Amino acid sequence: MAFRKELVYKIIQKLDSGDHTQINVLEAIMMISKAWSNVHQSAILTPAEEDRTYLELQTAVTKFNTPCTLNEFLNIDNDVMVCETLTDEDILDNVRVHLPDNNNNDNDDQQEESKFGEPPTAGEAYALVRFFVHIN
Repeated sequence: MAFRKELVYKIIQKLDSGDHTQINVLEAIMMISKAWSNVHQSAILTPAEEDRTYLELQTAVTKFNTPCTLNEFLNIDNDVMVCETLTDEDILDNVRVHLPDNNNNDNDDQQEESKFGEPPTAGEAYALVRFFVHIN
């Protein structure tokens, strides 16, 4: 969970500073390293504890008469694509989207900003995210 918090906070910081670049590999590795160093040994299960946890989950699935087996539930998103290899054309399309438009649409941008007001700061956005995490 620490990695997700760090990731959300980093994204909010980038957006708040006007930096619309994605998180690079070095930043991701540093966040993963920080999260892993905060894992306590008591959080890592032994094989016996894993077996007991699996049996407890299996009992809960049976007790609540769920429409799927525990293995189906645990593997439900294995087929979800989380990354892909980009082609040169995909990369160019992505860059073209972020290139400044030659048409001068400053007036449209100002009207759109006034319609929504000022964006929240990183601190305000982070506080809002923490609020939603705590109520869920």
